Amino acid sequence: MTPALTRRSLVEELSSKGVRMTAQRRAVIEVIQSAREHLDAAALLDLARRLEPNIDRATVYRTIELLKKLRLIDELDLMHLQGEKHYYEVKTQRDHVHLAFAAAESKNIRRLCSIG
Repeated sequence: MTPALTRRSLVEELSSKGVRMTAQRRAVIEVIQSAREHLDAAALLDLARRLEPNIDRATVYRTIELLKKLRLIDELDLMHLQGEKHYYEVKTQRDHVHLAFAAAESKNIRRLCSIG
């Protein structure tokens, strides 16, 4: 990742803002922070439960809303990929674009990449 696309440390950002870190919230944040692909809320919940088995769906959504409110993550509306899902990623130091490549004959999205 280039320096401009370096991800912020969500734990550091939240700590500096005085946000309380529960084990469940930390699990969601660790999953978002370490994600190598865009994750939707269901994937976040599944992966966070591997770290914190007692986490519930409401905690995932509350954490997403908190991170969006603090402008620490981006919500991506990539409806062309899989219906009406929204995906989340940590904001980088600089804005970047998402490009989708489709096969002309099938009109299916083949690849999604970020360009900064």
